[in-house]
Amino acid sequence: MIKIFFKAWKEGRLINKTIKEKKYYTHIDDLPVYNFANIMKGEYEYLWMDYRERHKKYPKGLFQAIFSEMYFQFKYLDNTDLRNRAAIAEYKYKFAATNNFRWKNQANTLIAKLEKEITTDFDLNDFTDYIEQTFSNPVGSIDVHRISTSKAFNNYHKAIKINKKRKHANS
Repeated sequence: MIKIFFKAWKEGRLINKTIKEKKYYTHIDDLPVYNFANIMKGEYEYLWMDYRERHKKYPKGLFQAIFSEMYFQFKYLDNTDLRNRAAIAEYKYKFAATNNFRWKNQANTLIAKLEKEITTDFDLNDFTDYIEQTFSNPVGSIDVHRISTSKAFNNYHKAIKINKKRKHANS
């Protein structure tokens, strides 16, 4: 028994979490909502847990993994912008492959449509204010550096449900 334990330890299969610490966020249950807001602005260095590490380059593919996780957990995230950008890339590829100007016109039309639309960014202050006002908490009571993204969005959905009930009760 001791030989098996020692062999597993030597091979690195019994490495403790305290020894092998994570350096960046990999799950939305750990990711603070403040960091999430900055990541949504394109500042991917907020994936690092330690703010002193933020000057380093973030690991490739990590943002995609976290975003896909967010997408599956939070179905309400608006990904139409991503789908439109993918469609533009596809139209440009089809134009380059076939030299058919129909695809170039499709891409230009979609680009013009996106330029006209007003893009709404994730505003952390409005987000937290909505939750605080719904639950009658004092303004600033939510610590955005400590509350996880999943917890914050769960509270946000609860606030939406409460406000819908209040609206129907007042009607």
